[in-house]
Amino acid sequence: MDTWRATYAGIVPEKVLAGFTYAVSERRWRKRLRDRNDGSKAFVVGEDGGVVAGFVVAGPARETVEDYDGEVYAIYISPEHQGRGCGRALMSIAARHLLADGFQSMMLWVLRDNPACRFYERLGGAQVSEKSIEIEGTRLVEIAYGWRDLSALVTLEEQ
Repeated sequence: MDTWRATYAGIVPEKVLAGFTYAVSERRWRKRLRDRNDGSKAFVVGEDGGVVAGFVVAGPARETVEDYDGEVYAIYISPEHQGRGCGRALMSIAARHLLADGFQSMMLWVLRDNPACRFYERLGGAQVSEKSIEIEGTRLVEIAYGWRDLSALVTLEEQ
């Protein structure tokens, strides 16, 4: 949740950020992880002591974007763990498991003003689509980054 607030401050309406509490977030994720029947998988990276450094959720693409059949639904790394390779490891894990499940490619949606866009570009993601969304009356643009070859991402964890 801290990652979400830090990332989206100044991008999404303050009202949305203020209403996003630990209790609300925990309930949503418990329900989402418990009730998954969409073929998605979730992976967590942590450190000694049980601290969650980040997580990724990936599975079948939820909407058609060119020929991308897999999707990263969410990836978050806590601010204090960013820049340490957790994101690369999680993207590699997501790609490995999508490949094992028969997917050939993957994409993810991210708000255009999210600083993580540079991260996805450094990993070889190409902008493949964009759409306009509305959050609490504010129009925002989401960009889809895509990777046609998942095998290239699988080796990220080793770099």
